[in-house]
Amino acid sequence: MVRIVLTDRDRTYNRIEDKAKRLNRRFESIDHEAQRLDESRREANAEWDSLIVEAAAELDDDNFYDIFGTYPDRSNVPEDAPADPPRSPYERTIVETLFLIHPSPRNLHEIDPRHIEALIRGRYPTLDGMHLDEFQNAVVAAVRDLAEIGPEIAERLAVSHGI
Repeated sequence: MVRIVLTDRDRTYNRIEDKAKRLNRRFESIDHEAQRLDESRREANAEWDSLIVEAAAELDDDNFYDIFGTYPDRSNVPEDAPADPPRSPYERTIVETLFLIHPSPRNLHEIDPRHIEALIRGRYPTLDGMHLDEFQNAVVAAVRDLAEIGPEIAERLAVSHGI
């Protein structure tokens, strides 16, 4: 009869190996969820694009501008209207979030998404990898901050971030 004796080092090795296996399974599950969320984001973006096309066909230019902050054909854009297309990969999500949270969509065009992004960048070292809920909460906080600091300082901050 052979007797196997485990040392403390063996037990530690086995414990760490078991944890590593559990974490690998967890990462695989997270990767699967991330793929599912990416597909959901693609579907939502397609739905958003479809809404833009539908709105452009059914609304007059001023109503379209009141909702989306830009004109569908860009031919009669006022001088103070925000530039189109988005200057940042985050601008679309910022505009969508503003549309969802802003108390008066008619005044939505008064908020420059670049200013919101600059304020968010001042708080977070990177925007990549932020969960959508976290990003939307950051937009809400940036809207409050923008009301406090004003558009002039926000513009300087945006320029300093290169946006």
